[in-house]
Amino acid sequence: MSLSKFKALFYVPLLFLYCCNKSRQTPFKNSVISSAHPLASLTGMEIYKQGGNAFDASVAAAFTLSVVEPSMSGIGGRIQAIYKTSEGEVAGIDGSTEVPANYEDKNGKFKYGYPTIGIPGVVAGLLALHDKKGNLPLSNVIAPAIKYAKEGFRILPGEATRQQSVKEMLYEFEGTRHHFMINDSLSYKAGDLFIQSDLAKVLETIAEKGRAGFYEGEIAKKIVKDLQSNGSVLNLKDLKNYKALESKILTGRYNDKNIHSLFLPSFGAITIQILQILDHLKIPKNE
Repeated sequence: MSLSKFKALFYVPLLFLYCCNKSRQTPFKNSVISSAHPLASLTGMEIYKQGGNAFDASVAAAFTLSVVEPSMSGIGGRIQAIYKTSEGEVAGIDGSTEVPANYEDKNGKFKYGYPTIGIPGVVAGLLALHDKKGNLPLSNVIAPAIKYAKEGFRILPGEATRQQSVKEMLYEFEGTRHHFMINDSLSYKAGDLFIQSDLAKVLETIAEKGRAGFYEGEIAKKIVKDLQSNGSVLNLKDLKNYKALESKILTGRYNDKNIHSLFLPSFGAITIQILQILDHLKIPKNE
């Protein structure tokens, strides 16, 4: 499976998250899981029903998002996650992408394509969250994503629009042309069945072998071969040495409450600053 244009800016919501679009919001007893896609929210609910906790549900929903919303989420991208436990612990995982060790900034800047691809952090970040706080076996957590990749799902209008808007870029690369276009030439439309057999195999390997299934072994070799064949300097050592880190948590005050957010490359500091500006302006609550 070729890595390509679809590298994600990926955030995982944990514990309670609310969204105005109720069709995407799935309640279960005293918990709510909300995501960018109904199937991902449904995945979270299914994991809760199996006895999973909020971390299991969130990781499962995130893996499902990498399947059902490939233009916005994906295992080739990055993740920053923040959570607060019932005991009051505020922490997170930083799975930001990193540049390869041998990268040199001498060939100019690129907006997309192989030269823009860094070491992916989503898989390491999600697995770190699951290892640290999850209850269910990893195979249970990834199973829904594997199902949607293997059996397919109907593309939503938003996904179809995003893929259509970059169809020239998708056509430019063999990998994206093969995986994201019909007969290597036509964009998918809303309602089309989208099957990703290769992605299903990758997810099955991750479910079986964990982190090593993605950052080492045959999948890692295929990633590196594809990237280096197209001008990247990313190598096997870069993948093997990648580590998801503990997040640096930023805390500020707003409306007499603590506001917690994430350090760079998230916009957490800016968010807190904006709230504090509003607090300073003393805007009436009814406004």
